Amino acid sequence: MKRPRITRRRALVGVVALLLVVAVVSSAAAVAVLRRSYPAVTGTERLAGLDGPAQVVRDPAGIPHIYATTAHDLAYVQGYVTASDRLWQMAFLRAIGQARLSEMVGAPALDADKFVRTLGWYRVATREAEILGADTRAFLQAYADGVNEYAETHRASPPLEFLILGVSWEPWRPADSIVIGKIMAWDLSGNLTSELLRQSVAQRLGDDALTVLFPPSTAPTPAIVASAEPPDALEVAAVPAPVRSPAGGATVRIPGAEQLAAFLGDAGRAEIGSNNWVLSGTRTRSGKPLLANDPHLGVRNPSIWYLGHLSGAGWDVAGYSIPGVPGVVIGHNARIAWGVTNEGPDVQDLFIEQRDPADPLRLVYQGRSEPATIVSETIKVKGAEPVKIDVMETRHGPVITTVMEGVRETVALRWTALDPGHLVDSVFKLNRASDWQSFREALRDWDVPAQNFVYADVDGHIGYQATGKIPIRPGGREAGDVPVSGSDGRHEWQGFIPFDELPSVFDPPEGLIVTANQRIVDRYPRKISNEHDPGFRAQRIQQLLRASDKLGPDDLSRIQMDVVDVSTDRFLPFLREMRVGGDRARAAQRILRDWDGAMRKDQAAPAIYWAWTLRMLERTFRDKLGPDLYKQYLGVYARGALYELVRTPDHPWFVVLSDTAHHGRDDLAALALDDALDDLTKKLGPDVAAWKWGDLHRVTFDHPLGQVLPFVFNIGPTANDGAFYTVDNAPFDMKKPYAQGTHPSMRMVVDLADLEATRVIYATGQAGQPFAPHWGDMTKPYFEGGYVTLRFATAKQGPSEGTLTLERR
Repeated sequence: MKRPRITRRRALVGVVALLLVVAVVSSAAAVAVLRRSYPAVTGTERLAGLDGPAQVVRDPAGIPHIYATTAHDLAYVQGYVTASDRLWQMAFLRAIGQARLSEMVGAPALDADKFVRTLGWYRVATREAEILGADTRAFLQAYADGVNEYAETHRASPPLEFLILGVSWEPWRPADSIVIGKIMAWDLSGNLTSELLRQSVAQRLGDDALTVLFPPSTAPTPAIVASAEPPDALEVAAVPAPVRSPAGGATVRIPGAEQLAAFLGDAGRAEIGSNNWVLSGTRTRSGKPLLANDPHLGVRNPSIWYLGHLSGAGWDVAGYSIPGVPGVVIGHNARIAWGVTNEGPDVQDLFIEQRDPADPLRLVYQGRSEPATIVSETIKVKGAEPVKIDVMETRHGPVITTVMEGVRETVALRWTALDPGHLVDSVFKLNRASDWQSFREALRDWDVPAQNFVYADVDGHIGYQATGKIPIRPGGREAGDVPVSGSDGRHEWQGFIPFDELPSVFDPPEGLIVTANQRIVDRYPRKISNEHDPGFRAQRIQQLLRASDKLGPDDLSRIQMDVVDVSTDRFLPFLREMRVGGDRARAAQRILRDWDGAMRKDQAAPAIYWAWTLRMLERTFRDKLGPDLYKQYLGVYARGALYELVRTPDHPWFVVLSDTAHHGRDDLAALALDDALDDLTKKLGPDVAAWKWGDLHRVTFDHPLGQVLPFVFNIGPTANDGAFYTVDNAPFDMKKPYAQGTHPSMRMVVDLADLEATRVIYATGQAGQPFAPHWGDMTKPYFEGGYVTLRFATAKQGPSEGTLTLERR
């Protein structure tokens, strides 16, 4: 029996009593309940856990500027204030990390809980909390105490979600902060699924198909770090024999991972990326560096980000934190600024273990039998009996076969995030770094998720540093792309790339560094990844930055909103000139001939282009892969392969297997255009010239309960510019187009000549409670390219929403 696709509606509708929600929300009492859950912004409050007095000055955007005299009080008040805005979000993220969603929402979350419990995120987080530095542990504990102080003193007025689901607050622990980092690491690590996909493709079509379906990119994008040596020559795969009807190859799925994606926002993890860049003073009008950053993450509500400023006791740092995690993840202090993008390293490997025939709880390794560790877990399920699972842990990691479909072997997952690490130590050191040397020393502890950091300081220096625990594997750069034997001992990790060998650059002569998930360095002795972004965003950013001799913050803001897709340059020449039939197709061609590749919501061309792309991918790959495997292959892999294939108009993959009279790139492209125009006519009407991309391409900031009561919890939908490869990044799920699933989760522009003018924005607002003053108040400026100003040293002197004085009780 075919398993139904897991959606957020399926995951939540069965657990939330709709009639009860409507009754609560529509009553007069509900207004009072909601208002009581909003944070206090003025007055005086007495808190039991403070060392001394503290202040919280909220600016007009609701951003808290926290002033305290001890590090303990800074962390305590940050926890207290964050909880006042995001208590439900913190509880929800913790439930995901602890694999306790089923306690909140019942059986529809059971697959996700089984998956996360099998991987053991919280088991690792608990161990990690014990090995952090003493100062870090104290800061985490103080933050947790502040969170708990707020939750305990406001039990009578919890956020609406607690009332709807009938759950109550449990005390926050330091491990709860750490496990949120594991969630982010999962979001930013995709090699597990790509290994399974490669294996399924090879089983179905043979190893030769891998060179076609997973080709190295030929996009003309420079690496992040320039090499003194010429780049490696791109491997050009030999043209394979004509594709024949495939047979065999089971489709592998991980239902819990799919369900987890639904709860986290249903973003395609392969589409997650980011932009950052930094300019030295030689390229700016002020003569000081400029730094910009916009991480691309799944569309969520509330946002994964929370803005703030911590000042006192040797701390003076402002920027973006993650609710539930103290400190500032991206931002600046009085001396330096930094931004991050995902490095995209290969940090996950699948090992096929061999069971001992005499004892299935033992494994064979290099001819010898060794015991596995069995961890028994009990998952509580709302409205049902608890579910017990036994997790087998091997020398390579947990066995995940029990949470997979289509796999018979005993498969274990080796992943750097499943080793206790020092990420939070790194964050706190980074917040207090003052120069390039202390910045790099802080990043030595940044283990998972591996990130590309750009750097700037008030003295005029800029730099780049790669971070993370990157495994050293035997077998060269191709090792780790497919599952390997766990019994023969030939594929063991041989440690990690030493930090001092990771790519880095300081004050490059060009005065410019751009990272957008493209390859890091042209020539490198170790494997970092074989799955870097093709680099179209990086190419466009460099193009725009180099177009002017001197730039200012307005220029960087404009670039962050750019929606030209340079990858269209490879497709438009033949699309504009290929032979088509019918007036409608010729009208579409005329529109494409006048188009500059900009994905603007008020134009028809992007709608035609993406509808054609979807149909061309289907014509090229679906009949060879089969429907189930094709669905898994859609996304960045399919688009990248098509980008390479169209260079060869008579490539044997351009054929319709059921009717080989149709073959060749232009023949299939014309068929795909007719298919696409049929689709668009059904959706948008018969007038081709009247079509608009924004009528298809929309984004909704869904709350986890938004499928049940969207008018209360969701923000949107909103028509939007952009697409997969635009700087203003706006990918959609290609299996259910065209709803946007990933977005610039925030934008930031820092002028090191004026730290009082730092520009920040994200798509929702500081509040996590529906209808609160800062619920969705940033949405309109976010879409219009606006920002709010994050003041720094002058925060107390400027306009404010109010000042909350905190005293020791």
